[in-house]
Amino acid sequence: MSIENKFDLDKDEEIKVVVPRHKIGIILIWLSEVLGAVILTAVLIWLNNSASHNFLPLDSDVRKYITATVFILYAVLFISGLVGTIVYRGNAMVVTNKRVIHRATNALFATQVKMIDLDSVEDVSSKKTDPLQQVFNYGTLHMSTDSDETTYQFTFVANPTTQVKTISRIIREYKEAHTKKAKK
Repeated sequence: MSIENKFDLDKDEEIKVVVPRHKIGIILIWLSEVLGAVILTAVLIWLNNSASHNFLPLDSDVRKYITATVFILYAVLFISGLVGTIVYRGNAMVVTNKRVIHRATNALFATQVKMIDLDSVEDVSSKKTDPLQQVFNYGTLHMSTDSDETTYQFTFVANPTTQVKTISRIIREYKEAHTKKAKK
């Protein structure tokens, strides 16, 4: 599916910038899944070692059920990693020649689309709040509107300072062009 179809643009609307999300979000999802797998593997190793040393006397049927449960949990971890990746990639933001469109996916089947006309955007800023964000150059993009005093956020933005400059320039050019048209 093309990016234009994903956002259902008007005929006279064109995408000026696609705000990229940083790959670290997906890395963090899969690191947590790997950590879970390591813990499960440690449980299996401990179970087998304690059974062989009679530390935890479990009969073989109980060990088989526990082992089967651990393997089911491995599958659950893998599936949750896939779902997390799909949800993460489902979030997107574009700036067109008319508006900002934010497609927010909060769960596998929960998507929300927010649109802000460019002339309603009052402020665009970014924030990096921890050392990881500084090192890997990602952060949160904030946009506030003048009408309803709402702040929109887009997390895990790659190169947030550059994105703020680019979006601010597009908004400024849009407002200048429409101010000139209004004066004529």
